[in-house]
This record gives sequence, C-alpha cells and structure tokens, in this order.
Amino acid sequence: MSIITVCERREARGLDAHVPLILRGDALYDPDLDRFFLDLPLSGVRSRHSLRAYAYDVVVWLRFLDACGKTVWAATRDDVDAYHRERRRDEADHRITAASWNRAVASLDRLYRWGEQHGLITDAPFS
Repeated sequence: MSIITVCERREARGLDAHVPLILRGDALYDPDLDRFFLDLPLSGVRSRHSLRAYAYDVVVWLRFLDACGKTVWAATRDDVDAYHRERRRDEADHRITAASWNRAVASLDRLYRWGEQHGLITDAPFS
C-alpha cells in the first residue's frame, strides 16, 4: 500500500495557493486528479473549507482503492458498493453518518463526472 496524503497548500498565488494537492509518497498522485482540483474554483468551489473537504473525501476514497489494488480512474460500481459497506455498514464505532456519506458521494460524483467530461473514463462509478 502507498502513503496517500493531502497537501493543503501549493506554491501559487491567490486562491490557487489553497487548492489542495494529493500526494502518493512525495510525488503527485495523478496529474489529471490535480487538474480536477485546479478546476474546482472555476466551477464554483472557492472556499478554502470546501476545497479542503473535497480533498479529504477524495483521499479517503483513494486509500480505499489503493488497499484494493486500484487507482482513481479504474474504480467500478462494485468498488463503490464495497466502499459503502465499509463506511456506512461497518461496526458502529467506525461508521460515518449519513450526512458525511452524502457529502463524500457528492465530492466523488463531481470528480467522476469531470473525468467523463475530460475523456478519462466512460462510465462514472458513482452514478
């Protein structure tokens, strides 16, 4: 398994300085995923808080996929089902709330719709 983390600031000016970077070890996780994050402010996600929330929702998903031996653009609906079981139906002390699940799904759905629009995937796993 890889170490996948969020870097909350990048070397940039203005709002771009607050666009998170997703790293695998010391390197960028994926250049297309980075483009998604850089596009978020252009599509209405401008708050530092919101950008940060997107990053952490995505990182938890990436860590799950990594444990399954997959990368972000290789995820399937079966992976989403397994993720749901893990996050929402697991032991009570590990389970997240419905509100947290819904926020994460909204973030990930936006990511995969962006991926479809940019030709990275043909079918979004969260649709």
